[in-house]
Amino acid sequence: VLWDPSYTHRLWCVFELAAFLHSHPAERKPQLLVRPLILGPCSVFLTLTMVVVVSALTWIPEQYNGTNPKYLVILWVSQAFMLLVALAGIISVTRRYFRAVDNLRMELRAFSIEQTECDCCKRNHVDPQGNPIPICDRQVLLRCITTWFGSLEAFEKMVQTDVLKYLLEDLSSKFFTYRHCVAATIPFLWAGLDASAGHVHYLDIYPTIEMELPSKKWRFSLDTALRIAGWWLGLVPVVFLFALRLSCAFRQNCGRVGDVLVTAFILLCTVAFAMAFVLLEQQKWTFELWARTELEVELVDLREALFLLISLLLAGLAFGCIGTYPR
Repeated sequence: VLWDPSYTHRLWCVFELAAFLHSHPAERKPQLLVRPLILGPCSVFLTLTMVVVVSALTWIPEQYNGTNPKYLVILWVSQAFMLLVALAGIISVTRRYFRAVDNLRMELRAFSIEQTECDCCKRNHVDPQGNPIPICDRQVLLRCITTWFGSLEAFEKMVQTDVLKYLLEDLSSKFFTYRHCVAATIPFLWAGLDASAGHVHYLDIYPTIEMELPSKKWRFSLDTALRIAGWWLGLVPVVFLFALRLSCAFRQNCGRVGDVLVTAFILLCTVAFAMAFVLLEQQKWTFELWARTELEVELVDLREALFLLISLLLAGLAFGCIGTYPR
């Protein structure tokens, strides 16, 4: 089912969904999938957002190496700025979407057939060519409803309970799942694979003392791939889930100026949250040095694997226990 805010006002749409639920046994959950129309544009825009953000890795020239403080500051500031601009549209749209879900709940709780519309009635039973429409869809549907459900009141009761339940379940908790986020942010993986392959090519041309052995060169490339996988599969979904939860929490309409300020607040919180992960990631090298000096344990081969594992655990906890909408 493709849903937009006008769905519950169209008698044909409500009847089709209610009839589908009515035709299935009550003890077995029907195989129903409800998706908002806005999900498609949001997924595309999110993909373009990630293209812009990861492109900073190639637009900004790297001097000497990625640990150069000046390079890191320029990289982080530019990525934060591009993420700030690109996410503004997504956050604004998702806030309106969550408000529409609230309106859906209120409308279906007080659902009445008298408040629904049919296209033929809106046209005064005249087609675009000016010819009269001999059969009224509304009258046909009312007869079908009486035959299927026994009475109009029974139909309205089912819409207020079962239809409301299944629509809210999919439109709230399943609006933007982990799978959607991973698919939409796949440019992050492309950038990571490009960087991993680039390290091998670079070290072939400019070998260093540390990377003179082929095994070390390929290990460095593998570490890069594992690090990017940790961000793509773990931390990036958590950051976007954080933005969605804030959009849901601050979804109330605050007027034109107020909405701009609320969106800006959510943007700043999201960027700060992402930058916090970046700073925390830097601590893994500190931890590796501490383990080497204090515990005499070499973690160079496990550092990025542990980072990937922790990132996946964070994503699992975030999407499994928190989700995009309050339970």
